Amino acid sequence: KNVTIYGMSNIGCCLYDELENSDIEIRYIIDKNPNGMENIIDMASLDNELITDVIVVTVAMGAEQIIDEIRSKGYQKVIGINEILDEFNRFM
Repeated sequence: KNVTIYGMSNIGCCLYDELENSDIEIRYIIDKNPNGMENIIDMASLDNELITDVIVVTVAMGAEQIIDEIRSKGYQKVIGINEILDEFNRFM
């Protein structure tokens, strides 16, 4: 029941805010351009071994390329925020 959030732009920050007080632990935050976020939140790197149940990519543009890059590093449980929203909309 833990998650890594990749991308701390608007969508990533909203996801963080929603999960922060839930029973899901935010294990890591990853962002290539943290823009000062590293002073507020501990950041991780895909170059280090991450112990996480899933990585959620919150980047809208180029998400497939990022997901492929993450998977090439050995992480198989990776999902894009667009996939989550599509699944949510399917049940609406």
